[in-house]
Amino acid sequence: MLTALKSLDTLHLAEARFTADDLARLRALPNLKRLELDRIDIPAADVERLKTLLPEVVVDWRALNDEDRAALERLLAP
Repeated sequence: MLTALKSLDTLHLAEARFTADDLARLRALPNLKRLELDRIDIPAADVERLKTLLPEVVVDWRALNDEDRAALERLLAP
């Protein structure tokens, strides 16, 4: 589990679907300073909520464009 990596200061996540509640578990990482969300499907409101839940962490995220969303849907399809 990632939360066992107490010295982790930067985390890069890519090509997944999360909610703020999913990522709020990262509060267990006391040294986390940067969270990079690359091609992550998460509502913008959840990103804002995440920033309040992790105030000491720089959250680097951009909304998916149509091409990224289609690629992610193909990747996550059963």
